[in-house]
Amino acid sequence: MFKFILSKTVLKDLTKESQDKAYMKNGYNVYAFYLSHAVPVLLLMSATLAPTLVFSIVDKNYESKPAYQAICLVMLIMEVFYLVLAIIFSRTIECFIGQVASRIIFWTKTRRGDAIKRKDFKYIRKNLPGLYQMFHEYETPERCYAVCYHLLKHLKDGEMEFVADEHYHHVDPKQDAKEFYTMHALYIRNGWAYDTNCNHQMPVERVRKIYGHKLYKKFTYEDVKDIDHDAFFDREAELAKVWGKENDCYVDM
Repeated sequence: MFKFILSKTVLKDLTKESQDKAYMKNGYNVYAFYLSHAVPVLLLMSATLAPTLVFSIVDKNYESKPAYQAICLVMLIMEVFYLVLAIIFSRTIECFIGQVASRIIFWTKTRRGDAIKRKDFKYIRKNLPGLYQMFHEYETPERCYAVCYHLLKHLKDGEMEFVADEHYHHVDPKQDAKEFYTMHALYIRNGWAYDTNCNHQMPVERVRKIYGHKLYKKFTYEDVKDIDHDAFFDREAELAKVWGKENDCYVDM
């Protein structure tokens, strides 16, 4: 049902194949975001409906009671008050909703998998607090190179892959991007992949199925252990851009 709603709203301009890929990539995150909207609504409903529930249990004829009518008036005033607060503090509420969604994603998707194990998260939290915050607050999108580089360098295991990530296709081809692919980095380990775009861990086979990408290059710990972040990407960027031109792939390092 949720997939159908997305296909008729935010994904309606994409082809069916691209809709399926977009849903597999980010459908869960969109669901978590909308689910988090329910938290303040449920809090408001519980505050306003609680008196009615109490009266209904205590007295069958509660609707005619002056005390109940007075409470209903107070609840109505409170709802208007809440609405005014929601308008005034909309930015704060929006941040709160975003934090709830990011926590849902972190605890259900980011921490579950064998690419980055729970003991690794403990190490990252202690020694790389900035990186841990990026995981925790869902700040990883568009930071694939830096995140994967630091995972490989500090966990000293696994691989970093540079891949050509296939773009979505629109119903109207005029809306398609100029290039067919965009260069993207993945962290691969123990048959699992961590993807910064959605902040998920998933089996490698699923990543291959979702992205429809082709591999550019793989790196191991030996490739990064003696070189810092900036020097590494300065070295690799030019070579990657040459490959990108030959393979219709946008590269931004």
